Amino acid sequence: MIVYVLLCLLQIVIPLWLVRSMARRGPRHPRDLSLQVLSGGAYLLFTYLVLPWGFVPYLFRYLWPLLYAAAAVAAGSKVLHHAKVGAEPAKPRTSALVTLALLLCFGNPVMMALRGHRYLGQALNLEFPLREGISLVGHGGSDPSINYHNVHPQQRYALDISGLNWLGLRSWSLDSSRLNQYAVYGRTLYSPCDATVRSVVSDLPDQIPPASDPEHPAGNHVELEVEGVRIFLAHMQPGSILVKPGEQVKRGVPLGKVGNSGNTTEPHLHLHAVRGGTGLYDGEGIPLTFRGRFLVRNDVVLPH
Repeated sequence: MIVYVLLCLLQIVIPLWLVRSMARRGPRHPRDLSLQVLSGGAYLLFTYLVLPWGFVPYLFRYLWPLLYAAAAVAAGSKVLHHAKVGAEPAKPRTSALVTLALLLCFGNPVMMALRGHRYLGQALNLEFPLREGISLVGHGGSDPSINYHNVHPQQRYALDISGLNWLGLRSWSLDSSRLNQYAVYGRTLYSPCDATVRSVVSDLPDQIPPASDPEHPAGNHVELEVEGVRIFLAHMQPGSILVKPGEQVKRGVPLGKVGNSGNTTEPHLHLHAVRGGTGLYDGEGIPLTFRGRFLVRNDVVLPH
């Protein structure tokens, strides 16, 4: 509940205040307007790129920048009109030092997040393993600011994928213990490529949040191998896995269903790939693309 309240403050209340402040104030000094646009824009970029969406309606991610830009254009028009009619210019009131502090506070994580939109080396191109409903990337990218897995060499490019319902929320309920309220729970996972099934775990129970199972981090999972690369699809429903070790699977073959087993905070698909090694914690993480697209935090994938 605390997370929801905090994100509502950061993603709804403060952006609404910024838009309202930009739109309601009368003619102001051009320097004040420029500094306000810069500081407010840096904050909105921070919410857009760095904060995770889906706890509050995803639509707001696009709405606030559009409203803020419109309000800034309207404010700029007032300043120009004020100057054109020869009215006495407003006195500057905004502190450049405060604006600089805000730019540093929010601009640095924005730059780190943008850096996380790039990857190094050759990516493995796959089909996206979820076909039903709208999918949302919770953790993804090549920088810890948008992907906490990035600090681990084996999971440098790992993805955590949730779902969105028609309201743009990850779950219908604030009661996180109700697994079937999560949009992604129970969705079918499909093989992202032609591959060999290396290993399967299918008998671990789903965890009821806030409980988790740190002794079995991946929970129920399927390990695939293709071209010397091992692909892990983790946190699946118990008893849902449809393939066996040694089996050859084709791209698009159903593997099982999204669950909440293992060391997890809520139902989602964990996906990562490594080159080399033999176990879950061996090898070197490699980047993944899906039809050529490198997914990062807050990206959505539509049903196909």
